[in-house]
Amino acid sequence: MRYATTILAFCVAGLLALGMVMLYSAGMATDGARYLTMQLVWGGLGLGVCFAATSIDYRILQRFALPLFIGTLVLLVLVLIPGIGIKLNGARRWFDLGPMNFQPSELAKITMLIAIAAWADVHVKKMREFRHGLLLPGAFIALTLGLIFLGPDFGTTMLLATVCCILLVCCGHSLEISHPANGRGRGGHHRGHHE
Repeated sequence: MRYATTILAFCVAGLLALGMVMLYSAGMATDGARYLTMQLVWGGLGLGVCFAATSIDYRILQRFALPLFIGTLVLLVLVLIPGIGIKLNGARRWFDLGPMNFQPSELAKITMLIAIAAWADVHVKKMREFRHGLLLPGAFIALTLGLIFLGPDFGTTMLLATVCCILLVCCGHSLEISHPANGRGRGGHHRGHHE
């Protein structure tokens, strides 16, 4: 798994480098290297976090899934309150942190996936049931997407909805193979084959 995450980190670095070249080519004539410099700074910080994450056992994130998810919901509510969240271009999606703005919907992209993965792991034998496999996780997903939609942030809402649905489907599909219902699995398949 660590080998796969290292490859992913290098792929991200390659895409980032390609984006830098395109950004430099597009913005050099009008704004000089200002945007390129800003992107290099944030890109470097992001790469540092990315490579650090590859050296950490991702399973420890399960311990923090619930507080991270609750914290994200609190931030998504607070950002909608005038005087706390700032309004730019008709949308109230950001917190003003002085030198930078923070958008909690970006945090939700990470914490939602961690929460769904943790839920699927805890309820591994019940994910094929309607209640645990769709109803309960779907309610939490809908709550999160609803708060993001109120921003309004339609793009993030659609993106996160798609990713969450794919993740739920993948969890259910893999669990159907690993934990077949009614005691039917590989043994039953082999018996039927020999018969």
